[in-house]
Amino acid sequence: MNFFLRAGVFLLLTLIAIGSNRVDAQVPNFLVNAADRADMVHDLNSDILYVTNGDEIVRYDIGNRSLLAPIAIPGANLLGIDLSPDGNTLSVTDRNEANSQENRVHIIDTNSLNQREVRFQQQSLESGTWSTSFTSNSEVLVTSSFAGSGNVPLRLLNLNNDTTQTLISVRQNTMLTPSADLSVVAFAEANSSGGPFGRYRIADGEIAENGTNSFNYEIGVSRDASQYAIPGFSGLEFYDADLNFIEEVSPGSTAAVIGLAYSPVADLVYLAWHSFDGSETSIQIWDTNTLESIGTIDSSDQFDWIGNGAFREGRLEVSRDGSYLFATVDGGVRVYETGIVGVPEPSMSIVLAAAGLTVLSRRRRGL
Repeated sequence: MNFFLRAGVFLLLTLIAIGSNRVDAQVPNFLVNAADRADMVHDLNSDILYVTNGDEIVRYDIGNRSLLAPIAIPGANLLGIDLSPDGNTLSVTDRNEANSQENRVHIIDTNSLNQREVRFQQQSLESGTWSTSFTSNSEVLVTSSFAGSGNVPLRLLNLNNDTTQTLISVRQNTMLTPSADLSVVAFAEANSSGGPFGRYRIADGEIAENGTNSFNYEIGVSRDASQYAIPGFSGLEFYDADLNFIEEVSPGSTAAVIGLAYSPVADLVYLAWHSFDGSETSIQIWDTNTLESIGTIDSSDQFDWIGNGAFREGRLEVSRDGSYLFATVDGGVRVYETGIVGVPEPSMSIVLAAAGLTVLSRRRRGL
């Protein structure tokens, strides 16, 4: 361990010993302007952030802090976006149907920026596509919206021949989130008081399901799919690899988790909070082993309440090396430098010392 990390760890342990003192970190950050932002994904190879923004995809060069020419898709209402493992392909959902009988997903080559549509027949009352997640370089999962309240297919798209396969039926506006190791894709079904959620195992296509018994709207999965977290109206619930319940964190009527993202390189999960009374910091950092808050990211942004829906404020994503955290805010996407750079299995103290993201008071469960 070098001198700076030794000093950081010493400071960390000293502050922990103090007890309940709270230290909010001033994390370097900046705003990418995108008035109608919905979702985002970062390409580690090119260091470009892609943001769905109405009928275009904003492209932002993180390293040079500059906007690039956007990718225009006239007539679209873009929502979810994901990047293939090799970084060569974007999959983008569209709230607007291709026509009265077909839904569509936009497929974009990140090298040439050439784009095409994959279209498929709508189920009755199906209305546009919602969330998307790659399972390999050539296959991608897609969910849909619904004109009213009902179920839609969970589809697997084969990009080699642009064909689709229906896997199961899920609720409208189901959110998809892959694990960093790409072993599973987690899904949370919206608009259901049963709070259905589950996971699709990529290796063999097995699907497992459970429910939170509360309306949910987002889901997170740890880097190795050993833990899941689902925020909902009743609180934040944690589940193990087999979708068995672990614990619920219930903040009562003062605050609610509206978005979350697990670190791909550390035992951390970032939580975006809406605070009804201003008592909670916008973004907290939790230890996934103890399920306790161990830090905050000091942010001037206060997230609005999102209701029973996603792609609003407080949606979080983390770059694949863990170095950046992205959050949808009013007017765009805020980019935070976490200070964590792709170190496999780092110790918690070293991660926090290096990142400088420390609120070192132990916080009781239930907040």
